[in-house]
Amino acid sequence: MKRQDQLRDWDKDRDKERDRGLSGESTFYNYTLAGRQQFPPVATTAYALLLLLFAAVEIAVAGGRGIGYALLGVPIVWAMHTALTMTLLRTTRDSSRGSWAWKLRPLCCGFLPGGFAGLRAQTRLHLHLLAIGIAWAGIAYVWIPLPLFAGILCIHAWVLLPRLYVLYRFRRLGKPGLVKWHDGGASLYIP
Repeated sequence: MKRQDQLRDWDKDRDKERDRGLSGESTFYNYTLAGRQQFPPVATTAYALLLLLFAAVEIAVAGGRGIGYALLGVPIVWAMHTALTMTLLRTTRDSSRGSWAWKLRPLCCGFLPGGFAGLRAQTRLHLHLLAIGIAWAGIAYVWIPLPLFAGILCIHAWVLLPRLYVLYRFRRLGKPGLVKWHDGGASLYIP
């Protein structure tokens, strides 16, 4: 008799949850903001000027071809980053692997997670991107002109260094968590 009463009570609780629009199997997580890394407007301006400086050096070194090399380096690096990121995400068990997309944000433009992604997985992925990108450029050095090689390396560093800086700052907190990228920076949430 007691078993039937327990089942009846359980059905009543489930009906109450359904009436409130909740599922009986819902799981709720509470995350706390552990850190926020904002990029000041001065850093954003300096970052844009650094790209213009790279282009000016390319033009000074290679003359008229430098403009082409500077314009060609950006899509080459972004295509390489996208292909490598998609490949690396297939080998990881991170829950965010389906939510990565193109973002055009100050200091963090390129292929980024659309929502929350694990700090450890992102750090590992970005370090792999850095190492594989440098290795790929080193292999291509034999076949491409020196100004294009230098442009690819500079743009590769220009894209990755702000992300690695933010991830390094979050890793220094010593807490595993989830990172959410937003306009002007990123936030770290811990369970």
